[in-house]
Amino acid sequence: MVGEMIGHYRVIERARQDAMGVTYKAEGTKLGREAILESWRTIGTPDETELPSHLRALEVVESIQEYTFSVRPCLRQVGYWKGGDRGNRGLPDPADFVDPAWDLATRAATTEYLRAGEVYLFCCGLSPCRFCGCGNGNKDLTNGFYLWPEGLAHYLERHTVRLPDEFVDHTRKDIRYKAELFFGRDRSWWMRARI
Repeated sequence: MVGEMIGHYRVIERARQDAMGVTYKAEGTKLGREAILESWRTIGTPDETELPSHLRALEVVESIQEYTFSVRPCLRQVGYWKGGDRGNRGLPDPADFVDPAWDLATRAATTEYLRAGEVYLFCCGLSPCRFCGCGNGNKDLTNGFYLWPEGLAHYLERHTVRLPDEFVDHTRKDIRYKAELFFGRDRSWWMRARI
């Protein structure tokens, strides 16, 4: 399957296999975005009621022989650092990202963008800052494309950490897009509404 196309996704690697089916890491050829393709065994045309509950809300990409494939977008992680108690081996050291010369306006805009992320996951306990040790948040935030820890804004603001240009450029485009969608507020109709 590696290298093959399923719908408009190119299979990059096999992630895992279990009794439920096979999971593949793939890349979308339309947007260039990574995704997880999950397969499950079906007989005939898949009926939504036959699908495992965690797959019912996912986009069905393609059916090949007795397997049906659905897609789940991958969130690209940014701002997770080495240190702490577990699962952080191989992650970058925040000290390698310190750049006091980074443009202050860009740093401030990126910091505010990070704070405005949508909550993806609440965690138990606080993640400590790798520089000063302060409690640094207990949530993961997202914009639907990237995933970052709540405390990432602290690193930019207090420790002059600079994030990769690819991420900063994405936030600028996203901010412009949101600004174009902003039309102001009109509550006059609501103030006049009666039942």
